[in-house]
Amino acid sequence: MPNNVKLYYDETGLPRARGEINQEALASFLECDIQRDKDLLMELLKQTKQVTDKKNPRYEAKGKAHRIIINQDEVIIDPLYDPGIIPSQISHIQFITILSRWLSFLNQASN
Repeated sequence: MPNNVKLYYDETGLPRARGEINQEALASFLECDIQRDKDLLMELLKQTKQVTDKKNPRYEAKGKAHRIIINQDEVIIDPLYDPGIIPSQISHIQFITILSRWLSFLNQASN
């Protein structure tokens, strides 16, 4: 699923993500909450590892436009302000994959 999310820069130079209807919350989360914040990306990767390694039972945070819940079973990305967007529910591996892709995408642009 995360491999199907298209990553690109718009005409103003902002990083963008687009996916299918069940990936809208995930794509919006990348654009609105993470943006170019590599420190936040690293923190989310760290927190996901903490949960999967059972060092923490759960991680929850609110961003600019989404709430993220990382629990033992999955990662939930829930839009805070747009009831028309379906929350994304993805596996830890899928979440790590898309965060890693976004980080690589940002790093390529800065080279």
